[in-house]
Amino acid sequence: METSVKVLALDNNLAEAHTSRGVALSAARKFDEANVEFERALKLDPNSFAAHFLYARPAFQQGNISRAVELLERAAQINPTDYKPPALAIHMYRSLGRDQDTKAAAQKTVELAERELISNPEDPRPAIAGALALLELGEEDRAKDWTTRAHAIEDQDPICLYNTACVYSHLGDAKAAFSLLEQVIRNGRPFWKDWIQNDSDLDGLRDHPGYQKLLQRLEERTQS
Repeated sequence: METSVKVLALDNNLAEAHTSRGVALSAARKFDEANVEFERALKLDPNSFAAHFLYARPAFQQGNISRAVELLERAAQINPTDYKPPALAIHMYRSLGRDQDTKAAAQKTVELAERELISNPEDPRPAIAGALALLELGEEDRAKDWTTRAHAIEDQDPICLYNTACVYSHLGDAKAAFSLLEQVIRNGRPFWKDWIQNDSDLDGLRDHPGYQKLLQRLEERTQS
């Protein structure tokens, strides 16, 4: 956050600096201030992929799913070759009951993730994003293959672990899902609580006894 403050002191009209400050404020859970920074960034540069995409995450954390979808749709227009906006939009469309858009986003994610894996075969994130998309399309065997591939590349990345937990939630393997989520929250980053509470990919875990225990541990870490 300190760097973005210094940059803004020199030039208050840099969209990138406002975006960076928005991200930092979101990480500190200062959402009202973060929203002001993101909105300023979007006004300064309506074609900023980073501002739209990075703003979508805290919008989702705040439960503003419709706004998050709008931001992701615009990000996808700005950079139609990036797999991340449609991948992130899948469960948001699902939460809004937009079934047709959910399937379309899943298909686009698989297509773009495959291209990304060809270009960057050592990056596990497109593989796990593709796995979740394949599950949405009913292709469980391919989803398992992609999950295995992601973990062969990297098995400690928190975002990869979180998304793999989402895969296991869809597959009905609560034990594996909770084991991965426990690994994720050990780093103490408080934003995981918002995702675990709002992410429809984890709906299969809500009624499990371990779910409330997990939220309690997250709350303790948030307050510590």
